[in-house]
Amino acid sequence: MAKTRFIQSSFVSGELSPLLKGRIDIDQYYQAVETADNVVIVPQGGMKRRPGTEYIGTVVEGLSRYKGAPTMPNGGSTSIINDNNDATTTSTTAPIGTTNPYSVVEYDFGSPVWRDFFDLRQISLSSGTSDEFKIQKSTDGINWSDVEDVPLIGTSPQNIRVTLVQPLGEFTEARYWRLARVGSSNLGSATVTAADVNARYQNGTLEAPKLIDFSVEDDRHYLMEFTSDNIRVYRSPSTFVADIKPAYSNLDEADVQNIRAAQIENVMLVFGNFEPMRIVNLGTDADWFIDNIPFINIPQYDFDDAQSPTPVNEVQLMTLSHSGGSGSHWKAGDRFEIDIEGVTSKSITYAGEGTPDEISSTVFNIQKNLQEMPVFGETGVLVEHLGTVGHFRITISGESTKDFELFSAYVTEGSTNNEIAFTKSASGSPRKEDVWSATRGYPKSACFYEGRLVLGGTQSKPQSIFMSKTGSFFDFDIDDGDDDEAIFATISSRKLNDIIDVYPGRNLQIFTSGAEFSITSRPVTPSNISIQPQTSHGASNIEVQDVDGSTIFIDRHGKALLGFLYSFNEDAYTTDDRSVLASHLINQPVDMALLAGTASDDANWLFVVNSDGTATILNTLRSQDINGYTKWTTDGNIKSVCVVDEELYISVEREIDGATLMYIERWDFTHKLDCSVKKTAAQIQVGAVTHLFNEQVQIIVDDKGYVLPPRTVGASNVISLDPNEVYAGDYEVGLLFTPVIKPMPLNTNIGSGQNQMRLKKIVRMNVRVYESSGITIDGIPVAIRAFGPAGDESPLSPESIVPTSGIIEDVYDINGWSREIMPTITCPDPTPMHIQMIEYEVEGN
Repeated sequence: MAKTRFIQSSFVSGELSPLLKGRIDIDQYYQAVETADNVVIVPQGGMKRRPGTEYIGTVVEGLSRYKGAPTMPNGGSTSIINDNNDATTTSTTAPIGTTNPYSVVEYDFGSPVWRDFFDLRQISLSSGTSDEFKIQKSTDGINWSDVEDVPLIGTSPQNIRVTLVQPLGEFTEARYWRLARVGSSNLGSATVTAADVNARYQNGTLEAPKLIDFSVEDDRHYLMEFTSDNIRVYRSPSTFVADIKPAYSNLDEADVQNIRAAQIENVMLVFGNFEPMRIVNLGTDADWFIDNIPFINIPQYDFDDAQSPTPVNEVQLMTLSHSGGSGSHWKAGDRFEIDIEGVTSKSITYAGEGTPDEISSTVFNIQKNLQEMPVFGETGVLVEHLGTVGHFRITISGESTKDFELFSAYVTEGSTNNEIAFTKSASGSPRKEDVWSATRGYPKSACFYEGRLVLGGTQSKPQSIFMSKTGSFFDFDIDDGDDDEAIFATISSRKLNDIIDVYPGRNLQIFTSGAEFSITSRPVTPSNISIQPQTSHGASNIEVQDVDGSTIFIDRHGKALLGFLYSFNEDAYTTDDRSVLASHLINQPVDMALLAGTASDDANWLFVVNSDGTATILNTLRSQDINGYTKWTTDGNIKSVCVVDEELYISVEREIDGATLMYIERWDFTHKLDCSVKKTAAQIQVGAVTHLFNEQVQIIVDDKGYVLPPRTVGASNVISLDPNEVYAGDYEVGLLFTPVIKPMPLNTNIGSGQNQMRLKKIVRMNVRVYESSGITIDGIPVAIRAFGPAGDESPLSPESIVPTSGIIEDVYDINGWSREIMPTITCPDPTPMHIQMIEYEVEGN
C-alpha cells in the first residue's frame, strides 16, 4: 500500500459549497473545509471557536395604550390628559406649593396590573423646576410606593417616556398608578400642564427590531433599537440608558426592517414608511430630543392622478397703456418682457389690435412666450383679448397654476411712454404637490455627499434622487438652478430601477432593484448632474456595506454577495461575485453589518443574517487575498445585526419556557456561551439570571476555566450550586453551542496520480492547536501535547485550567477505508478551540 502525507496549513477560504467537491484544480480547495460551523477564520491562517454572545436586553414588544379615563385630583381635564393628542393640553388648577404628595394624574385599572411605560407629553411647570416627580403604584389607592423617578421638569414643554423596571426577584402588580410630586420643596403657585399622561404596556406582538449605530463622540457610542412603538437606547457596550417614543406608531415588521438613517455629529435623521424623524442627543445619556425633520422648499411635482389636488385657475389682467396723451398708443413692433417671481420671459412682440388678425397675433405671441417660461408646465397658459384696446386676460390652469405673485413687465422696444400694468382677478391653487408626503410616501434611503443631504426614492417617485442645497441639509429649493441649489433628478433606463440605497463612495453610488448607477459629475450641480449606469445585477432591499474599499451588496435574488468596485482599466465600476465559492451559505439575507479590524483582531468580519435564522460570516482582507465564509448557528433565530464602534450586536428570537422572546446580544470573544451573563455565585443563587428561566444552561467558572454540569434555571430564577462548586469571581451562565470543523475530502498524489476518488485510509493524523482545550476528533477526546517543563499539579487540584498550545499527536485509524471520509473536529464543552494546521498520513491502493 502506498503512503503519502498531506498538510493543510491554511483555512482562509472557509467553508466551500458542495458543488466544489470536485474542484481539486483550484487553490482554494486546499485551504478550505467542507464544514465550518460556529467558527471564524483567523487571518493568519487558522480557524477558531466563534465568540459567544452576552445578553444585553430584551426587545420591546408592540405597545398598547390604556384608554380608560383617569382622575386629576388637583384639577384639569380628564378627557384631554389621555386623548393621545399632543396638540391639546390641560393644566392642574391647584397650586403645588408644599403639598406632599401632589397628585397630577391617577389611574384605576380595575385589577392588579404591571405597566411598562408612562408617557408624559408636552409636560411643563408654570414656574420653577422640580426633580421630585415620580411614578407610583398602590394596591389600595391609599398607600403608595415609588416605582420610577421622573427627570427634571421645567417651564419648557418636554416629552418624556418613563421606563418602569421591575426590581430583581420581584414582580409586583398594582391596581392603582399615578404621577405625583413627592417632596417638600415649595413650588409656590406653580401648576402642571401636559398634553398626555398615559400608561402603556407590552401587548405580546413580537417583531424583529432594526438596530442602528449612533456614535456621538469618540467615547460615546449608542445602539438604537427601533421597534413598532419604541426606540430603546443602549450605550455601548451594554448599558441601557433611555426609551424614546418615536414620531411614528404601529409599524409592521417589514416597515421596521426598512428603516434607514443618516447621521451628522449629534443628529440622526431617520427614514422609512413614515414622516422622516430627527433624533438629537443633547449631551448626556438620558437627554434626547425627537421631532419630524423640518424640511423647507420640498420639490413640487404634478402627479396628475386621482389623488392630486384639484387645481384652481390663477387669473391676472394685463393692461397696455400710454402716458403720452390723446391719440398715443402702442405701435406694432413694440416689444416687452414679463417678469414672474424673478423669472423673465423672452421678448414679446406687440402685433397691434386694429384687426382680428393683429389681435390674434398679439395674443399668440404673449401666450407662446409665457408658456415657455420655466415657472409654468407644458400646458395651462391661456391669453384672451377682452375686446377693449390694451386689455388682456391671462388664465393659468392645470399643471401650471398656483397662487402667483402679481406679474410685472417692462418695455424693451418702443415709446418710453408705453406702460404695462397687472391686476389679480383670481388667486390660483396648484395641482402640483410636495413630491414626498403622507399621500405620496416618504424617502426610503439617505446619506450625506459633498455637503448635501441625499434622499433616494419615495413610494411615488421610486427612481428619483433628491439632493439638498449645499450646506443647508433641510432646504430642497430647486427654483433658480444655481450651483449650490437643490437637485431633483430621475433615473432614466429601459427597465424598473427602484432605488434601494444611496452610498457616498468614490462617487455617489446608487443601488436599485434592477441595476447599479453612479453619479460621475464632480462636484455635483443642478446643471451637470449625470447618473450613469454601471452594472446590471440589481440589489436586495438591504443596506450596502463598505468592505476594503469595495461596496458590498446582496443581489436582487438574495443568492449572491457582490462587490462593487471602481476599475481604472475600464474607467467604470465593475462587480464581482464574492460568494461564488460558498453560495450555499447565502440564503435570502435580511440584514448585514461589517465589523472592521479591532484592537484585538485585524480581520474584517461581514456578518450576514439569512432569512432562515442562521448567519454567515465573511472573513475578508483584500490585501492578503483572504475571502472565506463560515456559518453561525444558535439555539434560536437571528433576526438583525448592527456594529457600534468595535462591538457587534444581534437580535435573536429564542423560545424561553415555552414563550417566544427577542433578545439583544453582543458578540464577545471573552464569552464562551450564547445569551450569557457573568455573575457571582451569590448572584446566580438569588435569581440574577432572569432571561433564561426554566432553560437548561451551561455554567463556566470564568477565571478558572472549570465547566460545571448543565442545570436548569429554577423557580424565582435561582440556579443551585453545590458547596464544592462555589468559587470567588464570576460565573458565565448561558446556552451551549458547538463548533464543528470538517476538512474537504483528501486529495493526494500517490505516484500513479491523484486519489481524491479512490479508496484511502487516514492511518495517522496530527493537529496543531493554539490555546485550546477540550477538543474531540470524531467524538473522541484527545490530549494536547506541549513542550516545556513537566507540571507538578494533579489534574484534580484546584488550579485554573490553562488552554494549551501544542500538537494533538498520533491520532490513528480515522474511520477506516473510504473515498471521502474525513475527521470531524469539535469542542463539545465551552472551552477554547483554535486549529492552526492538520497533517495527514494517508494509505491508498
